[in-house]
Amino acid sequence: MDPEFDLLFAETVEVWHSFDHETVSLPGDEFAGAMLRMLRATADLVRNHADRIWSLHVDHHGFALAATASGEWENGSPVRISRCLQVTVHEGRITRICEFGDRQQRLPLDEALRAAGRFRS
Repeated sequence: MDPEFDLLFAETVEVWHSFDHETVSLPGDEFAGAMLRMLRATADLVRNHADRIWSLHVDHHGFALAATASGEWENGSPVRISRCLQVTVHEGRITRICEFGDRQQRLPLDEALRAAGRFRS
């Protein structure tokens, strides 16, 4: 992983999810660290974990993407989590991320991460 990943983020980043409609403000470096920990933990729990970007639109305000995370649980059952992100960029740094997704698709992963003591407390 890039040791300067946190430089992509502004000093403060707002994060919003469609399934809870709450905006959380986090220090950019803290958010970057949480993202990396979640990706590592997901890769540890989901075999053949992949994230496929289906659509990407970039303009001077930021970018929007549609993606699907996939893989399989240890028992062989599939994992598929689709989502869309709208990301606002100001002066070259990410300032806001809005994630639109289905909470029911994400729930099994969140529960597995929580059970493993890895994330999503």
